Amino acid sequence: MAWTYAAQVAASAGVFLAPAIVARLGNMEDLGRYLLVQRLASSCVAPLTLGLAVALGRLLPLNKGKPGMEARWSLVSFAIVGLVATLFMVALWVQRTFYAGILFGTSAASTLVFPFALLASANALQAVVYGYYRGCLRIGWANCLQAVTVGVVPVVAMLQMKRIGLISAIMLMGYMTSAIVVLFASPALRAIFRTTEDRGGPWLQDASKVLLSYGLGRVPGFIFVGLLLATGPVWLAHYGSMTDVAMYALGLSALRMGAAFFAPVGILTLPLLASAFGTGLSRGVRDDLSLLLRFSVIMTLLGSLQVATLSRTLLQVWLGSTSVEGRGFFVLLVLAAPTYLTFEILRDPIDAASAFPYNTFILGLALCAFAVGAVTRTSAGLVIGQLAGFLLLGGASVAVARRLYQFTPGKLRSWLDGILFCVLPVPFTWLMQRQFEGRLAILAVFELLLLAAFLMFIGRVWKRDSGSGVPP
Repeated sequence: MAWTYAAQVAASAGVFLAPAIVARLGNMEDLGRYLLVQRLASSCVAPLTLGLAVALGRLLPLNKGKPGMEARWSLVSFAIVGLVATLFMVALWVQRTFYAGILFGTSAASTLVFPFALLASANALQAVVYGYYRGCLRIGWANCLQAVTVGVVPVVAMLQMKRIGLISAIMLMGYMTSAIVVLFASPALRAIFRTTEDRGGPWLQDASKVLLSYGLGRVPGFIFVGLLLATGPVWLAHYGSMTDVAMYALGLSALRMGAAFFAPVGILTLPLLASAFGTGLSRGVRDDLSLLLRFSVIMTLLGSLQVATLSRTLLQVWLGSTSVEGRGFFVLLVLAAPTYLTFEILRDPIDAASAFPYNTFILGLALCAFAVGAVTRTSAGLVIGQLAGFLLLGGASVAVARRLYQFTPGKLRSWLDGILFCVLPVPFTWLMQRQFEGRLAILAVFELLLLAAFLMFIGRVWKRDSGSGVPP
């Protein structure tokens, strides 16, 4: 788990540092373009994999000890995703002017289409190789791949922006990611081809059927989440400015960085819970899931309120600029972190518990709520729709997870105590920012003391309630 967290820290560092580098070496327009390409590329990854990355993560643990089957499924997944990614790049390149108008708001942005297609395809290949190592429970390899491709590559590529320009830097990021994925895929392919069990026979069709029957049912959900996270920046590219796009995308990036804090749990949850369902879940597993949900929601609430309150200072430090125009987009999206991260935490346990694509229906509901706001063609409607979508994501995920795992949400008093502790420091944080603006060391010490107090407070509250004989 420690190495998994280290990999997520490295990945989050890349997500944090790359925009900072772009803003410093370029301007807010460049930052808006970079973040829009990144957001679109990230949203296309899951649909391009046809759900096979998730399928490997769930199905390989269920067939541990069957090297022949493991080899077939992995080989089929690599081949299918490679073919889909290639066709995707070719299709976008041929009609680049058309897609530039749709994705970037103007056909004049056609030079961004191929870098976007290349980056999305490279990330899709990374996802399926990552899913292979995750499914084989070779978490160290998966962690290393994630840290290098998400944490190191964007930073190295964007450092070249001043010399080669933004578009070439994005293309460099795609080429570097592809090369690293090939290096990591090589040991997997050697292991696959060393497996001689039942090389003959009609295994290709059977392997494809099993994988796609699991993965394709989740593709609509992947498309929904992609639309939910990418439509806002694309909408602003049409009707707003690139500065608005940058701030909106930074808010979404902040949500993704928050999700990365709890991602190691999800990385381990899907294969382990998938294996556990073969022998039956214990009461301890249900209690642990309930505790994880309660702790993460309350902690995320504290973090989102603090980030929103300190947003002006944090954005100035992050981007190296005194201009924080459009900050309202960032603040409102950050405040949605508890509900969005509830979905991120529960999506893997839900997938592990059932082959039925519950997450697809949850995401469909959220996208409908978002669409109602987006069709108003106003910034206020867009943000309200986005927030309503995130609220539905969290609420529906909790309802489905409770149905599947039969866990209790905990005592109401525990929730109220935690929420109250999160809200009370907000005025003090605001005063600290006004009093010590620019003195980051003092603000950092204040936040660390607040975090320590929060952990002690929550620990004592839940220990008190557990001692009463009622789950906290």
